[in-house]
Amino acid sequence: RVSEIAGSILAGEADAARDVVRRLAPAGGRRLTRRIFTDRALKERVQRFLARYQTLIGEASSRDRGALVELLSSESGRAFLLFDAAANDLN
Repeated sequence: RVSEIAGSILAGEADAARDVVRRLAPAGGRRLTRRIFTDRALKERVQRFLARYQTLIGEASSRDRGALVELLSSESGRAFLLFDAAANDLN
């Protein structure tokens, strides 16, 4: 599924990528959303992490799809996907 998510990101369809993540981990996403909503310190850390990781995603996207898939497949990449989907549920 990471390849599908990467394709959505490369196509500029971040919402479609988030939808895939939400379908894969619905309960975890809801728990993260609640936690981010209620814990200000966590929310700030998550926002910093997302901003930094977005830079890495931009760099990987500019290289090739394989680099992006590899980045998103990593432990930190999977954490990014979950936090990104959860944080965007707050908006």
